Amino acid sequence: MKPPHSLRKKPGALPPELASGLQLYKMGLLQEAERLFQTFLRNRPTHADALHLCGLTVHAQGRHQEAAHLIERAIARDASRATFHLNLALCFAALGQQAALHHLQVAVKIQPDLVDAWFNLGVLHSQKQDHVAAAANYRKVLALAPDHLTALNNLGELLARQGQHDEAARLLSHALILSPDLTDAQYNL
Repeated sequence: MKPPHSLRKKPGALPPELASGLQLYKMGLLQEAERLFQTFLRNRPTHADALHLCGLTVHAQGRHQEAAHLIERAIARDASRATFHLNLALCFAALGQQAALHHLQVAVKIQPDLVDAWFNLGVLHSQKQDHVAAAANYRKVLALAPDHLTALNNLGELLARQGQHDEAARLLSHALILSPDLTDAQYNL
């Protein structure tokens, strides 16, 4: 699964304390970011963005159950945010819980162009050996982001294993044009 994403394209839309915490998160200063988010939550314990961002930070530190709880609380406040569902799915996937699939499906229903959710659906279906669904999800990723290296590689590998060598070679060759050092694509080709 891909690492979680924060969802905020406009950090200015966040309260300043959360924007500062998000910057710390992006810099990899996870404990510092968590402290800022927790301080904010002491005063505003039901703030959806703060709950979500704190959950992301906790998840990045490997505390997946705690992260899931925080993001579930964020969803309880605002269930319309696709990225909340995406990141909750990533927590559940890290915990090996089936609920990951449900939340990825909710994420793409809310935001059909959410590439990371489609990609992670492909990964989950691949892990479950549901190759038809995995291929469909990787194709959706490539329809939205034609140069998505990992989707090109994963779909190419999947198709090669199914004997669809021409299409697999086309996808893997495209991945290598984009990134000549992509060893997975070299191996799969």
